Amino acid sequence: MVRRLTGYYNNIRDGFNNGLITGGLIVFLILIGLPAGLPGREPLAPLALPAFVLLTIIFAVVYVRRNWERTNWSTLIQNGAALGVGMALVFSLFMSLINNWQADPTFNVQEYFAEVTLETTSRLSGVEVQDLHPNPPVDPLTQDFPEDAELRTDPMPLRINHDDISAFNLGFVKIGGIWGTALVLAVVGFLTVPLYRAILLVDWKAVRKQRDTFLDQPIMTEILHWTQLLLPTFLFVILFMTISMNYNTPFWRTVLGEDTLVDMSNNPSLEEDDTVSLPMVDLQDTIKFSVPLASGRTLPVEFDLRLGGRATQNFQLILAFSMIIAFMVAMRNARYRAYSLFSYPVRLAVIGGILLGVFLLVMWRIQGSDVAYIVPTILGDPSDKFVASLIVSILITGLLALYAVFSASDSSNFEATLVLVPGIAMLLAMPLFMDQYQTSVLNIVAINAMLGLGLNIVVGYAGLLDLGYVAFFAIGAYTYAFVESNRQQIEVSVANDLFYNFLTALFIVPLVVFGTTYLWRRRNNTLAYDSRETDRFRWTNLRLSPMWYTILVLIAGLLITVNFVLQIWVLATGTVSLVLIVPSVAGMLIVLYVAYITLNNQTESEIALHSKEMRPLWAGGPPWLLSLLMVIFAIAVALGSTWLLSQTGVFEEAGRASPFVVGLLLALMTSATAGFLLGFPVLRLRSDYLAIVTLGFGEIISIALENLESLTGGAFGADGVAKPLPAGSSVAEANLVILYLAIIGSAGIAVLSMRLKSSRLGRSWTALRSDEDIAQAMGVNLVNAKLLAFAIGASFAGAAGLLFASRQANIRPPNFNLNISINVLSLVIIGGMGSIPGVVIGAIALVGLPEMLRALSEYRILVFGALLVAMMLVRPQGLLPKPVAALEERARQLREQGVESMGILSEGADDEQ
Repeated sequence: MVRRLTGYYNNIRDGFNNGLITGGLIVFLILIGLPAGLPGREPLAPLALPAFVLLTIIFAVVYVRRNWERTNWSTLIQNGAALGVGMALVFSLFMSLINNWQADPTFNVQEYFAEVTLETTSRLSGVEVQDLHPNPPVDPLTQDFPEDAELRTDPMPLRINHDDISAFNLGFVKIGGIWGTALVLAVVGFLTVPLYRAILLVDWKAVRKQRDTFLDQPIMTEILHWTQLLLPTFLFVILFMTISMNYNTPFWRTVLGEDTLVDMSNNPSLEEDDTVSLPMVDLQDTIKFSVPLASGRTLPVEFDLRLGGRATQNFQLILAFSMIIAFMVAMRNARYRAYSLFSYPVRLAVIGGILLGVFLLVMWRIQGSDVAYIVPTILGDPSDKFVASLIVSILITGLLALYAVFSASDSSNFEATLVLVPGIAMLLAMPLFMDQYQTSVLNIVAINAMLGLGLNIVVGYAGLLDLGYVAFFAIGAYTYAFVESNRQQIEVSVANDLFYNFLTALFIVPLVVFGTTYLWRRRNNTLAYDSRETDRFRWTNLRLSPMWYTILVLIAGLLITVNFVLQIWVLATGTVSLVLIVPSVAGMLIVLYVAYITLNNQTESEIALHSKEMRPLWAGGPPWLLSLLMVIFAIAVALGSTWLLSQTGVFEEAGRASPFVVGLLLALMTSATAGFLLGFPVLRLRSDYLAIVTLGFGEIISIALENLESLTGGAFGADGVAKPLPAGSSVAEANLVILYLAIIGSAGIAVLSMRLKSSRLGRSWTALRSDEDIAQAMGVNLVNAKLLAFAIGASFAGAAGLLFASRQANIRPPNFNLNISINVLSLVIIGGMGSIPGVVIGAIALVGLPEMLRALSEYRILVFGALLVAMMLVRPQGLLPKPVAALEERARQLREQGVESMGILSEGADDEQ
């Protein structure tokens, strides 16, 4: 008998073990308070039972996928029953224990399981909480309850179609009680096994082939393609229709009339200053309309929406996130194909029509709802902020229209222009239609997107696992606190000098570098001339395409050098400020090093490969020593020009420089310097060792923030961090401006990342990520590639830290713990390593959605872990991975063809035998 039972258990062991694991996970979710409905997590309680059902289905599917090829139907069904029994057994035993403890008046369950309350038992059994009170003490002699005592309703027994007790209402039957919940979960696990096995019997390859054949038809391909291109506009229209707009404006008074406005507002004494804010589609009301039928009758249709206030806000946020994702997908799928059917006026009219519509909505929002995103500091009248916002909107629309005029002239650019121009306009207009809660969520997502894009360069492009990335985030935030907060360390005069040095150098340095290089090349006869006319200078000598970022590197290094000179001057005059002395000394060395590797980073053979239109100014330029002297000379000229201008009193009339701009410059410099210095000790490290060292660097910065009280304020941090607005601006205006800065910063980092990826440096990073030894053997300078990856990625994190500090207005060391690095790395991996749209989608999925469901904040790490495991199993390349290289895709196709041909040959051999 025992042997027979042992043999039978061996047949159902896999299913029973899966059931035990499922029951254990359900108990784990109960222990962390998922169904308890504790304060702050009430929205999660209704998700408990669906989560338990989903877990049961998942493990049933996992069992079938592992065993369906080696077992028959009978064994599968038996294991399905065993899975349900095992899961129900663990769940029921645990809840029976909890029920007995809760029924005992002398026992407090929450002393042992803090998250398990009466609401837990009520949610899982269907019994009301007031009926689950502890039983009164029993008589010590008879061991019976008092005769008139109100006893606890036992939640354990199975109840079917009970009016007051039901955990599952399936429509045709209601099931309640703990045993009833266990029964439902067991039946779900049992039925999933044969149903999923039946699904696997379908030839899905043939189904997919038929689907692909249908979708590959020319008309279906065009429909799907144009749906992708126009989807961002469609989502923007839906978003706008759900936003409340003010109709009490001069335009709508003329169009609708006074009587209509009074009816809309339900206010007989409507004044011109009153607001009539109504959405076109009210998500908090019932939508009713009629559909005409062919018979002449009308079919009434009614949608009962009636969403709550927060649900409406979250729905609008989901629309905004969907629009951003649709825009990136449309940009990736835009084709460069000539359209002979659409003439140039038609193409321009389509693009211009959408752009004009967005512009009119922006004008309506600014004027009707008094929303401003530009707060001028020179004009004194507060109403000027609306005028400034309108002027900036007109300028942006004009620039986009001008770009469309030139780009749409080529019919092959029609699709890209149709997506890009209206898409940029809609993305810039979207924040104007958001309230403060939505703006706050978008702010957090945009800042994390900046962090993710910076880490994507280090991890996704160069393959360097950096677990201490939060250190650069903290450096940028605290650097801004040094400029303007209660921890201010940089004097106003020094900050002003730095800003005006930068402003002067922005115009002087390029002129000096170009001018001296041009004179050197003219002297040495290395200029290119047009063959059609003798001694005519070819304009393409001024094209900088292969080295377009060099001037930015020079100016960044110049800022560090200028700051070093200023700090030395302050030190010499007796006012000691050691905050930026060390980064400045390192920065002066860095600028000389970077100038060398950027100005002379091409061999003669590489220069010869460039087309005539793409030759940089430095092709055949001065040698490296002369190039460094040229940079030093440019810095000296910039300093001298600043001194001359300061003597004229121009800077004194301009007043104090913007603390935000000065902080941005210093945050970029200091973070890049920290990244550069971090790169030196880890040049020889790889994989796990590199991760451990960078993790240690992040912990060093975290401990330093806690202990350097004279600089950082220690545990108290910094308060009163300045907003990028003048004093007196409202919180809503400040959040809106910071959101625009974060969006512009994310877009700028994305564009810079794309250009870097396609540059020579980007190809060096790709080789470095694939194999360091082979990359070095092929001539890639690993030192330069690693140092630049760390420095560039760190500078982006510093900019994000500055925006974070400005948004928070106060920063503390716990704001920059290890979890930040883990979160950013998670969104890069889940979005798709090396993919810029993937990073943005990862930020939306891992930051935006949990922000909308604040109750999930305590389970953030749990959700991250679950998503990472799911992504590695289901889609290891990420949600929106980078496109596969052409050669790699061709190799995959040839490999599949080879496998199919081998299969055909083996079948033929079997037939011959």
